[in-house]
Amino acid sequence: MDWEHLAIVAQICTGLATLVVALFLAAQIRLQMRALDRSHEDAERELLFSSREMAQSLLTARNTNDSLFNAVNKGFTGMENLESSDERLRYFTYMRSIYQWIITDWRLGRHLKNYDDFLDDIRNILAPIGGRDYYEQYGRDRFRLVSDELVFIADQIYEELRDSTVFSNVNENVMAKN
Repeated sequence: MDWEHLAIVAQICTGLATLVVALFLAAQIRLQMRALDRSHEDAERELLFSSREMAQSLLTARNTNDSLFNAVNKGFTGMENLESSDERLRYFTYMRSIYQWIITDWRLGRHLKNYDDFLDDIRNILAPIGGRDYYEQYGRDRFRLVSDELVFIADQIYEELRDSTVFSNVNENVMAKN
């Protein structure tokens, strides 16, 4: 064999080695993409779980703290019924937290996965008269900062509930607590 043939064989070997390395790297990238997808799904699941935990914590706080329970239930009957600055502070803080939970769920795409449950959560916020009062004065603007679609959905539910009365269970809860 002369040098020219040897150079050609060397180039072929180098090309094959490059191809093998490229295939190996492609397989590694594919494995890493799968691992990244799993990590992303785990992170989303953890965020959704944390969001649900936040909602549960808010409900637990409302039902185990008498002053918060009374302020929220009084606010649910209409924000004008909140007499003291302490009651208003408790009610507004509670409602801001509830709205933050809904916004977090929206950003996590929960409305895409469990649309009916998501609508029920908004419906539960807007069902009491005070919930609609808060939406009119503050909540709608908070939703608008996030998404016009979220405002559209909430507006539809607001219109649906506008002429309804306070959830009967709010008053039943007050009676049961006292």
